[in-house]
Amino acid sequence: MVFSLFTVLEYFADWLISWLPFYYLLKLAFILWLQLPQTQGATVLYLKGIQPFVKKHEEEIDRALEDTWRKAEGSVIEVKSKTMGWFSGQVTNRNAPSRQASSPTLIAEREMPDDVEIGVKDLEDAL
Repeated sequence: MVFSLFTVLEYFADWLISWLPFYYLLKLAFILWLQLPQTQGATVLYLKGIQPFVKKHEEEIDRALEDTWRKAEGSVIEVKSKTMGWFSGQVTNRNAPSRQASSPTLIAEREMPDDVEIGVKDLEDAL
């Protein structure tokens, strides 16, 4: 939890603090302090900083999560209904009779403008 919070904060502040001298060396020292079992820095930060903050704002966090869940659920239902409508329209259009020939060998049956003349030689030249 502590490392993920650090990573998120660093992502947004990186452009501001990365130019500081010894930034990467200090970052390495901080990560080692967080992770090493001798220092237990992550436990200290969690117990003294993160846990009290979360307990203080627990109701607000729960309410925000519930609102987000409801909105996401509504969006999924909306996308599902639109997708099903689109698919049913595609099935209806597929069952409708087509004006174009379904086979490339039936080009002569298709409606072509009068000023277009396609011959076998033109097709061979194109290939």
